[in-house]
Amino acid sequence: MTRTVFSIAFLAVLVGFALPLVQKARRSPDKKLSENFPMKEFFVELNGGVSRLAGRRFVNEVYRTPRGMLLMEMKNSPEKLEKLADVVAYFADWLAKRNIPYVYAQAPTKIDMEGRMLPPPLVNTGNEKADIFLAAAKERGVHTIDLRRMLTATEDDVMRYFYFTDHHWNNDAVFRVFRRLAPELVSAAGEDPAKAATFLAPASWRRKVWRKCFMGTRAWRTGRFFGGVLDDAVAYTPRFKTKMTMTVPSRRIRHSGNFRNTVMWRSRTMQTIPENGVRKDGYLSLYIGGMYDVVRHENRGAPVGKRLLIVGDSYVRPLQAMLSSIFTDILVLDQRRFSEGMSVAGFVEEFKPDLVLQLNNPSALGISRDFADIRTSSSPPLFNYGDLK
Repeated sequence: MTRTVFSIAFLAVLVGFALPLVQKARRSPDKKLSENFPMKEFFVELNGGVSRLAGRRFVNEVYRTPRGMLLMEMKNSPEKLEKLADVVAYFADWLAKRNIPYVYAQAPTKIDMEGRMLPPPLVNTGNEKADIFLAAAKERGVHTIDLRRMLTATEDDVMRYFYFTDHHWNNDAVFRVFRRLAPELVSAAGEDPAKAATFLAPASWRRKVWRKCFMGTRAWRTGRFFGGVLDDAVAYTPRFKTKMTMTVPSRRIRHSGNFRNTVMWRSRTMQTIPENGVRKDGYLSLYIGGMYDVVRHENRGAPVGKRLLIVGDSYVRPLQAMLSSIFTDILVLDQRRFSEGMSVAGFVEEFKPDLVLQLNNPSALGISRDFADIRTSSSPPLFNYGDLK
């Protein structure tokens, strides 16, 4: 009892000392100071630890569920989504004139479909936005695939298929999506899905686990003491032989060889984590290796001899790695990182894909501007396709 009282008193003194420094940093006009002030990580851990001792569940915009999942609100209202569907439909029609099929796949957000994991008054409008957008897109004839219910129907599903400390789906979810999505993509590209069946079988892949070593973006905001858990890092690698190449032109990155040495070139760092160590970039380390504007995958031994162009956000990263075992040529675009003069339309004309896949999580559906001209709309960024005239 005495030790507990002393510990709480000691933490209180530290908080009293730290808060003026934190407040000063937050008021500072120097962004670097406010984001990277001295001992920031210590203060984050301290604040999270004290909050946990005090029984708080909501810290720095992060809510910890009774079962330990770290969640955040998604507040932007679901408006103008019919206009966004107009933009997507126009892009699909633009592609159709070039005999290129288009598929939009809706990834889930980290909340159960009924929204029960967040207590009132906290809200997450992600599924509401996705429902409106998907309905409007279907009305306009867009080929859509809704992946949400298979991964987030219940709280148990969310706990199984999302990282506890991060906002991304985990690789058990990605592997399930890969097996669900690949046959439909192969068919949309004009090939027989049976060609890829053996490559999609669970027995054709090896599952590797690094235990309790990954600290995700939600835990960055609260510290480990508040969340009370670290995530496992799970990776899937083919048992079948692979020989492929991955290039990132803007970074002069090029890796060739088997699946592990090519699309998992940074995963070796996971093996060097000491006991009780932690990686803050575990999601990046496992597949692809970073956040890039353009990534090219080439695999001449793949079962499906088609060119796939993928437009998407960070949810695409592990999925593109798995798809690179199926398609001979894949180009992956993230418009948020484009340099001046780059556009999705330009890459379509240059790459000449057999199929275009767009995959986003519901946060990408946020609207920031009016759609004055759906042929050249630049809002929101992940639906900016360039000049489609």
